[in-house]
Amino acid sequence: MHRESLSPFRGRSQPPRPRRAPRRRAELEALEDRRLLAASLSISSGALLFQAAGGAMNLSLSVDSATDVYTLTDPTQAIALGAGTGAWTLSPDGHTATGPASSFTSIAVQGDAGAFNDVVSVGSTKAPTTIATGAGDDSFFFSPGGIDAAVTLSNAASGGSDGDAVYYNLNGVDSTLATGEKGREAVQGSQAGSGEISVTSVKPNFASSFPGPAIGGATLDVALNALYATPTALSTTLSASGGVVTAAVAGGPTHAFADGLIDRLTVGGTTAGSTLAIDYSGGVPYAGGVTFSPPAATGGASNTLILGGGNFTQQAYLASGPGAGSIVFPNRTVGSATLTNIVDFSNLSPIIDTVPVAGYTFTSPAGAQTIEVEPGPVISGTQTTRISSTTGAFERVDFANKGSVTINTGSGADTLAIDLSTPALGLASLLASTGGGDDAIVLLGSAATVATTLDAGAGAANLIDLSNAGSLAGLRGDVFALATGGAATLKLDDTASAAADAFVIAPGRVTGGPIGAFVDYSGGGITDVEVRGGTAGDTFTFAGFGGATTAEVYTIAG
Repeated sequence: MHRESLSPFRGRSQPPRPRRAPRRRAELEALEDRRLLAASLSISSGALLFQAAGGAMNLSLSVDSATDVYTLTDPTQAIALGAGTGAWTLSPDGHTATGPASSFTSIAVQGDAGAFNDVVSVGSTKAPTTIATGAGDDSFFFSPGGIDAAVTLSNAASGGSDGDAVYYNLNGVDSTLATGEKGREAVQGSQAGSGEISVTSVKPNFASSFPGPAIGGATLDVALNALYATPTALSTTLSASGGVVTAAVAGGPTHAFADGLIDRLTVGGTTAGSTLAIDYSGGVPYAGGVTFSPPAATGGASNTLILGGGNFTQQAYLASGPGAGSIVFPNRTVGSATLTNIVDFSNLSPIIDTVPVAGYTFTSPAGAQTIEVEPGPVISGTQTTRISSTTGAFERVDFANKGSVTINTGSGADTLAIDLSTPALGLASLLASTGGGDDAIVLLGSAATVATTLDAGAGAANLIDLSNAGSLAGLRGDVFALATGGAATLKLDDTASAAADAFVIAPGRVTGGPIGAFVDYSGGGITDVEVRGGTAGDTFTFAGFGGATTAEVYTIAG
């Protein structure tokens, strides 16, 4: 790669042109500046050293891949050739030095000891290169596709409020990025013999970015939080705005990527606990998906996935095992490409999901499940509903802003306890479908604003119980009970009531008593209906039995 590929970067980094002084005074100042701002170039024991002096440098470094000739240019510092540079030449203005790669084996770029705002651009190199600019607000520009040897940037703490900004120009080259604590990251191109760009900066401020549009599609694989040497609690936020995807670690680094640049994104962490927050308000902040895979948290810490913002038609949570699974959104089209939209995760505890969607589906892992659905915590003023496993078979989720929710289980003998008395914000309907096996579904309560459908599935001896400790008082919303492909007993137990209630039992429907709306059992599979009243003088009225009913046995007690 030629150094010309960095010209857009370098153009942005030039200082503003000062007002022109009278000619004689300007000439004197120029001579003085040339004397003070004179970088030296020397070679000793095979090491080429570029040493800035007296001020900021604006150095670009590259090698011609065909001729193996290096070019070093600094428009702000004149370059003085020193020991060992007999094969090198200077441009007439003294700001560009060229020489053969055969004259050295490594490169060192050293800034002045003062707090100057340096700029260093490495377009290409075949020799290991180290860079240290010292204090100041410094900028670095790297092109991974042209770097065929290790490039190491190391800047120590300066004691001030300065920082380093690093920019990577991929130019369509497939590359990888691994990050750690603030100022620690590594980038490598995919070309044969590519060199790793290793950055270690402990200045107070640090940021890196991948500017410019993606050329030829997504080209960057990113592994966030992969380089931490010691356990550190981490909180990472992914967001998108104005065509830029931002990954920010609280108290740590901030990374910016052109939208569509990222091919694969993995977010790691440490055993001290990790949080990943994905904000969809400004768009999807990744390409086909993201994998959140921190190590298992220890010492009472936890790994949390937080989803919020945006608006989708559908969403699915596919639980695969303890702390593991996938969150799936509909595919999306970017340009001419169709992208999946999946969040894979492992070692979690727990999930908080307030993304607005019209339809949300939870699918449990295979095998018999014991699941609780109950009021979740209030998060930032928003009531949630919690889905959890009493045996730890999957990771719990606290959700809100889902209009219609479906809970699916498999062919095992499942037990579900559902309390919708205080439902999540936006929840209008819930379907619990337990598939095969002899299942038990208990509805402890339902708000008037939520329609609840309980489908016990294909088992031959299912139970749907609408009671809570012998009370039906919590049933305020519409309830639909059925057993698709199987048989179930529908139980309405109000034995704890001391009120004299009046129940009406019709083919396919039960009303009255403390039931707020109705219980519909006309969907099929309900073979037995039990209605049990309390201790007072209850009335049970059978009405409309001139028509068909799916139930074969009715048990009345009170």
